[in-house]
Amino acid sequence: MTFDRLQAFVAALPDRVQAIADKSAPEIAAKLRADATTGRGNVPSFGKFGDVPITATAADETITVTAADWVMEKAIELGQPAEWIGIVRENVRAEFGGGS
Repeated sequence: MTFDRLQAFVAALPDRVQAIADKSAPEIAAKLRADATTGRGNVPSFGKFGDVPITATAADETITVTAADWVMEKAIELGQPAEWIGIVRENVRAEFGGGS
């Protein structure tokens, strides 16, 4: 990447962060849900009525991932947040014309 392209990328990034977060959040939620689904097809939640479903939302240029504490602990233990960062990276590339 040339210096001029890098400068253009950095200048454009603030205007595109929310769009990247909006695209990444549902993909991250789907990834966590798929990774957490049991062999019997059950998606884990917490509480009698599944009070804490697996979600990822984008607001204020931030992605918030929510799941039962034990689901998040297991995801962290297995290194899954690194895969979520990979999803964001791919969406950054796509947003800036780098494809996926």
